[in-house]
Amino acid sequence: MQSKVLSLLLGCACLSTLALARSANAQVGYTPTFNADGTVTMKFVAPNATKVQIVPINKPNGLFKTDIAMTKGDNGVWSATFKPDRPGFHYYNINVDGLSMIDPGATLYWGLFNYTPGLDVPDPNLDFYSLKDVPHGTIRYQLYNSKVTGKTRRATVYTPPGYDKSTDKYPVLYLQHGASENEDSWTHMGKANLIMDNLLADKKAVPMIVVMDYGYATPPGQPVVPTTPDGRRGSGGPGGRNPNTPGNPFEQVMVTELIPTIDREFRTLADRDHRAMAGLSMGGAESLQIVSTHMDLFGSMGLFHPGGTGPFDPKTSFGGTWANTEDVNKKMHTIFIAAGTLDNLYNQNKGIHTSMDTAGIKNTWFESEEAHEWQGWRKDLHEFAPLLFADKK
Repeated sequence: MQSKVLSLLLGCACLSTLALARSANAQVGYTPTFNADGTVTMKFVAPNATKVQIVPINKPNGLFKTDIAMTKGDNGVWSATFKPDRPGFHYYNINVDGLSMIDPGATLYWGLFNYTPGLDVPDPNLDFYSLKDVPHGTIRYQLYNSKVTGKTRRATVYTPPGYDKSTDKYPVLYLQHGASENEDSWTHMGKANLIMDNLLADKKAVPMIVVMDYGYATPPGQPVVPTTPDGRRGSGGPGGRNPNTPGNPFEQVMVTELIPTIDREFRTLADRDHRAMAGLSMGGAESLQIVSTHMDLFGSMGLFHPGGTGPFDPKTSFGGTWANTEDVNKKMHTIFIAAGTLDNLYNQNKGIHTSMDTAGIKNTWFESEEAHEWQGWRKDLHEFAPLLFADKK
């Protein structure tokens, strides 16, 4: 009897070991390799596949203009070595015989309303967003109750080096992500905290608090991620992308809930002269909408490749709040507009700058050779932050 029990236990142990081994094999992933010649080598295990491709998302993006064919090698390991079109952060997926799959060797980021693989190709000529041996700020998460949405929301907050040992009050930059991303995007993909650390170490910017909030505000009873009636996630769902609608839920959250929370929980200089708002793409449109209708709250604005703004006319847009040029120039300390020459929004973005110029509204124009991707937005923040809060320098 004892021998039978022992045999049974040993058999179970062997089966468990076999199951773990199979599980480990099923989950194997190869980390992308960045080679000295600027190429990238990627591998994917698919022993029974007949065709495997690396698929740049929203191509042509900076990864590649077309899908990248992988070659099958020993033990069913597919591989490809290629040179990305441009450095920077790029979303991608793997396509296996027509089925889109997540690369198990990838780092995943919240983008496109899903956890999506991303490849951050190093730029040998830029290090302003690199991790360096300098004093570092702190990333914190601030929870707050929202009556507008009926939910507990979370803001990501960067406090500059020395904040906890100081009694000083700080100006605040509210920095918004783009469509389909979230409050972690500016630190995970944008490297905003490292950009600020390096600027402060070089004494190129004023120490400031940076607040990054979730750019969607869904009504009570609705999912946090905007969702259409058929269950599909997307900006078109309730509480989704509506930055040009005055009084939209996100604007209500920002003005009546988020700003009061930050001013209560952190040592802020709680006035318009020391408060700025900026954002990329959708976040740029949100910034334009909210600053336009709340110049009593914000003294500076940054638009990083803003999307969905539509035509801008200082005389008529947003109820004519930009029409009085002299008043606007007195109120607004910094207006920064950025675009990328490879971005399909370039003409629309430059149109905002041209309209302001024509009206005599003081603004700074910044142009990069980038598409609608994070490398351009990183550059935008790096140029914008040093312009803020000049009276504190």
